[in-house]
Amino acid sequence: MFEQAQRVGRELQGCKFVHLPVDTILSECTIVYEHMTDDLLSVTRRQALPLAQRKNILRCIIQALAEMHSRDLVHTGILFYSLYM
Repeated sequence: MFEQAQRVGRELQGCKFVHLPVDTILSECTIVYEHMTDDLLSVTRRQALPLAQRKNILRCIIQALAEMHSRDLVHTGILFYSLYM
């Protein structure tokens, strides 16, 4: 799994809609990501997002998926709590 995540990170280099690892710790088999403070589910539970903001978030998700698909990558678990913000 660690090697697969590294490969996907390399393949998505330059994609502005996907958060990529910023570092790896090989001895710990750990992938390090920039700190993200929230996920989409938590945000929507705390506050009602304006329609324009919801559309923008969905547009970014679709653009990230399109970028992944254009590189023959598939995301299998698109859930509100796995979309970090």
